[in-house]
Amino acid sequence: MWGDNGNGISVYNPPEGSWVQSLQVTDDGIGGAILSWFRSTEINNEGNNGQKTQNWDIFTQKIDGNGNILWQPGGVSLKISETDKQAAPSNPVITSDNSSGAIIAWRDSRDSGANSASVYAQRLDADGDLKWDAGGIKVSIDVS
Repeated sequence: MWGDNGNGISVYNPPEGSWVQSLQVTDDGIGGAILSWFRSTEINNEGNNGQKTQNWDIFTQKIDGNGNILWQPGGVSLKISETDKQAAPSNPVITSDNSSGAIIAWRDSRDSGANSASVYAQRLDADGDLKWDAGGIKVSIDVS
């Protein structure tokens, strides 16, 4: 059992003004797990008359079979909003890449409008390095 007295471990502690949802998990193929989650963080936007905006992104973390966190503290960002300010990721899903890494796919309306979206994906290797373009690659268009 992981953690003190079998109470579990903390893989992520969201910053103030953030909310997290859509936790997903997959087997890493060597006794551990890779997790992904969606995070929205409220940002003070001084260039926009001080109005607050949201930064949306998807994060991942790898845990070994002993409960040790293997990737960077706070998880690995897929750099979605950092790459495209119009990005609106949601509903991430994760699967193993059969090489101790993972592929994460999500719905994103960054270039499709409010009533439809495209599907984007990103692959992370066993070390948590992004293998495809930062922000993901488009794998389908205009799904409802």
